[in-house]
Amino acid sequence: MPEDYFSDTLIGAITDSMVLQTLVSRKLPTILKQVRKLDASLSAPCLQWFVCLFITVLPIHITIRIWDLVLVHGSHTLFWVALAMLHLSQKRILEAKNEGELFAIMTTIAEELDDERVLMKAVAKFKIPKSTIVSLQEIERKALDHRMREVKSSDKNKSIRDAKNAESTRPTLQNNSKSNVSADDSNSYDPSATEDADISDADSTSYHAGEVEPGFEDVEEVDI
Repeated sequence: MPEDYFSDTLIGAITDSMVLQTLVSRKLPTILKQVRKLDASLSAPCLQWFVCLFITVLPIHITIRIWDLVLVHGSHTLFWVALAMLHLSQKRILEAKNEGELFAIMTTIAEELDDERVLMKAVAKFKIPKSTIVSLQEIERKALDHRMREVKSSDKNKSIRDAKNAESTRPTLQNNSKSNVSADDSNSYDPSATEDADISDADSTSYHAGEVEPGFEDVEEVDI
């Protein structure tokens, strides 16, 4: 299998799904025309075929036969099988009225493929040379790598712009902060002023020793 076929990005499998679409345009142009008419893509359903080596869409006895092909002739035979499956399901695909119906057909394609002899006979019609497939894989992989670099570069540039925008607004925030601090200082609490006021109030209400404290003038002294 190609490099990175089962990596986190599935880039190898994605590359092969793109190669398959190119092969469909050459070998089964009517199907590709229908797919484009529905504004759909073969990549999503066919990606599952390649990643799972057809085991999720075909009966086990046919899947084992396909694995025999892969072990004997190489992984490029997966494209032979995929093209044969599309060819055998062409009538249903052309009857699809929307993308949802097309996807349903692609995921239930095994309903018409219960006889391995029928599939192998169709496979014989699509024995594309390995060199052709490898060449297409290299082309599509380079194109995919280029697009991924563009996306990363775009994300990086966006991050830089966001950082610059954040930096440009920082002085304004600092100035606002200083203004708020100045305003707070003008209204700040002065404990010394309060203490002086308390002392003055206490002095104004003090009385001399020997004098009767205000409010107790009429109280008679009682001998104890």
